Amino acid sequence: MDSTVRSTDGDRGVLLLGDADVKRSLAYPELITELRVAFIDLSSGRAHAPAPAIAETDAGDLEALPAATSGALAVKAITVFPGNHNLGLPSHDGLVVLFDRSTGTPIAVIGAGALTARRTAATTAMATDRLRPAGARVLTIVGAGVQAHSHLAALTEMYDYEEIRVVDQHPQAADRLAAEHAGARVVLSREAAVRGADVICLCTSTDRPIIDRSWLTGPVHVNSIGFGAGPEVDAATIRDARIFVESRARALLPPPSGAHELVGVDPKEVTELGEVMSDPTPGGRCGPEELTVFKSTGNAIEDATAANIVYRNALALGLGARWAR
Repeated sequence: MDSTVRSTDGDRGVLLLGDADVKRSLAYPELITELRVAFIDLSSGRAHAPAPAIAETDAGDLEALPAATSGALAVKAITVFPGNHNLGLPSHDGLVVLFDRSTGTPIAVIGAGALTARRTAATTAMATDRLRPAGARVLTIVGAGVQAHSHLAALTEMYDYEEIRVVDQHPQAADRLAAEHAGARVVLSREAAVRGADVICLCTSTDRPIIDRSWLTGPVHVNSIGFGAGPEVDAATIRDARIFVESRARALLPPPSGAHELVGVDPKEVTELGEVMSDPTPGGRCGPEELTVFKSTGNAIEDATAANIVYRNALALGLGARWAR
C-alpha cells in the first residue's frame, strides 16, 4: 500500500498540528511498523537523511535535519538550549515541516515535542524487539524525564516484563514515572536497578557514564538515549558490546552531532538498525551471552516517517487548524 500523503487538489492550506494532535494520531504499533521499513530503506540507500546543518549561539544551537523517504519529505528544525532547564522551559524544542512528496508543496507544520518523544521511543522499542535476550523479564529505566515516560510506554507496548525498575536522582520524578505502569517500582540505587536487568534503557542528560561494565552480567541489552555533554555509557561496556545505531554516518560524527561514546570506534564494528531489520534471521545477537548496546543519536527519517503518519491520521480524524498561505 502506498503510504505517501498528498495534499488535497486545490487546497493550498497548511495543516497546523500541536502535541495534543500528535498524541491522538501517532500510535506506537503503526509507527514501529513504518519505521522498520524506513530504516531498511536508509541502510539500502533508498532513503536519504544528510548531516544536520547547525547554527550556534552563545546559549544553544539550532539544527536543521531534512529527510526524504519513499513516503515522506520533511525537515525538522530543533533547538538545543541546555540553560532552559533553569527557566522552566524544555531544553529541546522545534517544529517539523512536512511536504507533499510529489510536488514539494508544504502541507503540515507539526510541533516537535510529542513527535520527537514518540518517534525516539518507537525506534528504541523496535531495536529492543530484535536485540533483547531471549526470555527477557527485567526492564530498568534510568532517568525520569520526557524520554523516560515515552520509553516506558513504548517498551511495554512491545513486550511484557515481569519486573520494571525505575531509578532517577530525583525520587519524586521516579515516583511519577513508576505510577504510569502497574508493574513498575522505584529503586533508589542505579547499581541495584541495573544489576540483573535484561533490558536497560538510559534516558538522561548526563556528562559522564551512569552505568559500569561490572554491573552487567550475562546477556544484556542496553539502550542509550541520553545525549548530554558527555558519554552516558562507560568505555568498558562499549568495548565489550556489539554496537547498533540508526546510521553510522550520523552516529560516528564528532560530538555534538555524533555520539560521545563512539568517538574512535571502528565503523566496521557498528551495525545499523536497517541491517538488522532486513536480516531474516531472528534477533540481531551473535550469541546467547552477548552484550548489545543501541546508541541512539536520532535520525531525520524518524521525524519524516512520524510526521507522515500524524498528517495522514489527523486528516482522517479532522484534527488541527488550517493556515491558508
